Formats: sequence, structure tokens, C-alpha cells
Amino acid sequence: MDDRARRAAEILEQAEHAHAAISASTGGADPEWALFYAWWLRDWSALPEVLGTKPTLSLLVHELVRLDRAYRADPGGRRWSDAYAEALLAVDWGR
Repeated sequence: MDDRARRAAEILEQAEHAHAAISASTGGADPEWALFYAWWLRDWSALPEVLGTKPTLSLLVHELVRLDRAYRADPGGRRWSDAYAEALLAVDWGR
């Protein structure tokens, strides 16, 4: 994994911690988790800098849900944040 992917994985883990702190009031259940992650990643983190663009919120939500489904089906022995980071870096964000 290269430096950009490592940085993206760190940012994804920061999003996880932010989401956990906020969703604690609901007992951790959040069926709309992808909306929070996309908003936080796009508007409050350095992910756009790492990606080289600020993705649309809708495309980022779509990618997060797609990655979640794929990872749940086959984690491949990897941390979720590593798998998501590499996949997000490979997306054509419409630059």
C-alpha cells in the first residue's frame, strides 16, 4: 500500500471514530451511516486533497455503500479501511 492509500485509510478511520461518537446516542445503530461518512469525509477531512478532487456527495455515498457490500461479502483478510482506501483512490471521480 502506498502513502496516499495509507493516508486515505487513516482518514477513513477518523471518520469511523467521529461517527461512533455521534451515533453513541442512538446505541450505535445508524442505517444512514454512509450519508454521515460521505459528508464528513468530503467536507471535514483531508480526503479531497488525497483524492485530488472533491467528489460529489452522492457519488461518495454510492461508493461507500458499494464498498461496504463488497467488503461484507469478502473482506479478503484486510482491514476495511485499507480496502476502502485503495478502492476510493481507483475511482474516476469525474475529474
